[in-house]
Amino acid sequence: DTAPRAWFIRGLVAAERGDSATLAQAIAAIAPSKQADIQADRQELTGRAALLDGNAGAALTSFEQAAANRQQAIDYRGMARALALAGEASLKLGKPSEAAVFYLRAGRSSLLQGDTAAATPQLKRAEELARQTSQTGIVEEIARLRKAAAERAPVRT
Repeated sequence: DTAPRAWFIRGLVAAERGDSATLAQAIAAIAPSKQADIQADRQELTGRAALLDGNAGAALTSFEQAAANRQQAIDYRGMARALALAGEASLKLGKPSEAAVFYLRAGRSSLLQGDTAAATPQLKRAEELARQTSQTGIVEEIARLRKAAAERAPVRT
């Protein structure tokens, strides 16, 4: 299991650098698998490659599949990352209302994992998009999540 994981990390770095060739090499090195976590790694890299190629529709499909597989693998941090990427792809497709939902789901998942550093920008983005698209339910949900997170936060003395 370490070789596919190493290729995944290499692919993430390549995607961040915009290195399509190395990203394609990483995708090819991760063979299709029945293991949800390995399949999710491959799908996430495939989505990142599609974003680099300007194919937001294919990217969105890959990120949604990656999120579902990460959930199945009980990798909620990875699921939140895939959902945030799905939000990015939705924005590129000109679908800000869908993007708001993806960012909300990502932020909620991050909060539930105790990762406020990831949750804060995800929820902020969801709120901005929800306000732009008049999705008051999402804005209200974000307020509830923030309140609940503040109530659970340890008191500093």
